[in-house]
Amino acid sequence: MRWLILLLFMSQALYAGDISTVEPAGLRHKIKDPEKLAEWTAPPDIVVCSTAPVSFRQIKRAVKFWEKLGYSFGNITVALHDNYQCATGEAGANQIMIDIPSQSFFADDRWDTPTKVGLTKLFVDTNTNTIFKAKIEIMSNWGGAQRILEHELGHALGWKDWDQIGHIMHSNWSQGGYNTRGLENK
Repeated sequence: MRWLILLLFMSQALYAGDISTVEPAGLRHKIKDPEKLAEWTAPPDIVVCSTAPVSFRQIKRAVKFWEKLGYSFGNITVALHDNYQCATGEAGANQIMIDIPSQSFFADDRWDTPTKVGLTKLFVDTNTNTIFKAKIEIMSNWGGAQRILEHELGHALGWKDWDQIGHIMHSNWSQGGYNTRGLENK
């Protein structure tokens, strides 16, 4: 009997590597990997506006999170309060800007404003699928949530939302987590 239980356990463990989701009815199926929209041609610099609701320490942690997955970044700069780029809300070439939400954050009809805590705008050359700049906007009262910054940085690296429970790129913060399946920089 013990051998039968052990054999059953081993067969489940071997098969579990191929299972991504279990449907409520008990049916198992595979789901596709996360999808990437575009790539940077060079490691992007990060500019943190003085009004951004995140600390330099949080930025360093988020960068380290993505570096462990094989991504590279340029310089990280905390801009002064009179920084022109932050005042205009325009990231420079090869930059990821982090700031508080602009007016367009609230005017975006695709979002239900009370549930939106962060937004990343990618600027992509669609002919080459190359990212040339990005802007991350995070609601002030959510600045302390480290996973939001890491999720939005994932968007700035070109990743789309991927609604797999527990995944860093899940579109709903409460259903996300630190699973990074499929996000390695190859």
